Amino acid sequence: MLFLNSLRYLKAQLVSLVTCLEPVYGIVLAALLLSEIPSVRTLAGGVVILGAITVGSLFKEKSQPC
Repeated sequence: MLFLNSLRYLKAQLVSLVTCLEPVYGIVLAALLLSEIPSVRTLAGGVVILGAITVGSLFKEKSQPC
């Protein structure tokens, strides 16, 4: 419900970006709050997510007309 209501006030791209970053937030918060050290595979997954979002954002900016 909060997700759908946020679309009234925020751009869909920003909302989807925040949603896609939830696993990364979970990894960071687990490391900070629970002192749980993530495995190499977990860190690699976070890097893949961040890379995909970065590449997607760069291509989106280049494809928009000025």
